[in-house]
Amino acid sequence: MSRSWAGGSTTAWRRTRAEIILRDGGLCQLQTSADCLTYADQVHHKLGKGISENHDDLCAECGPCNRAV
Repeated sequence: MSRSWAGGSTTAWRRTRAEIILRDGGLCQLQTSADCLTYADQVHHKLGKGISENHDDLCAECGPCNRAV
């Protein structure tokens, strides 16, 4: 686990993550990994974590694609 998640996620982040996954239809928007699962269970920070929490700067993704970027 990275140091940034050592304390766990917050209620606000879990709510935001659910909103983004729902907005993107539950599908991985990146599909960059050969192991892409197609269905999203994570959210990608397009500009980098902590830079922007604007919903336009977030997209749904699967774990393999998250690790690939």
